[in-house]
Amino acid sequence: MSLEATEAREVPRTALTSPSALRFSDQLLVLIFKQLGYKTLLHPRGICRRFKALLERPSFDAAFFRQPPLDPPQRRQKYFIHPMLDAADCGRVTREMANITHWSKQISDFEWVEFNAFDYAAVEEFATAPACTSIEIQLEDARVGRVYDEKGVTVKQVLHACADFWAKPVHPWTAKKAREAYHWLKNEKTITTLNMLGDRFFEGWEEPKNVGNGRVHLISRGFGS
Repeated sequence: MSLEATEAREVPRTALTSPSALRFSDQLLVLIFKQLGYKTLLHPRGICRRFKALLERPSFDAAFFRQPPLDPPQRRQKYFIHPMLDAADCGRVTREMANITHWSKQISDFEWVEFNAFDYAAVEEFATAPACTSIEIQLEDARVGRVYDEKGVTVKQVLHACADFWAKPVHPWTAKKAREAYHWLKNEKTITTLNMLGDRFFEGWEEPKNVGNGRVHLISRGFGS
């Protein structure tokens, strides 16, 4: 299965719920499902028990970010990032809120609708496919730190690491200069890394880099403004 995975193919829901589709053999359905990405596969998983059971097979573990760390790790292994980590605003995440903004006519007549990533079970899935045991996180030029889990680093662990980074107080000298330069920070008792972000915004992650031994380096794209 190709994990260029994260970009879901557009497949009409009726194509999977029509009587003819429901009569397909398991073998044919598996072949069809293997052509789809993570986001699109979420739809058939919720249609009926039969589809759900097929998608719980080990052959779909990579597509659903359930595949555990490789043993032994593969030097040339390509890693894919979980779509939720690109969708969530990792530039303003807290330990309770990771905002996902969605544009959909079906939801609210072409208005932006916001969701909290932590409200969804996907945050417990692995951050990469296959899972890695260590992720070194970097937001632009700033080193966030390393997240380690021998069972596989999860989406939630990456979001929490980013949240802790943004909540850190900056150096007192930097805080002093910030209060002098920005009037809206003048009365802030604590200046955090997030305060220094200003109106710049998160624009997703670069492709995860395999640095060996089950470890991945994850670097954000440049922040927009």
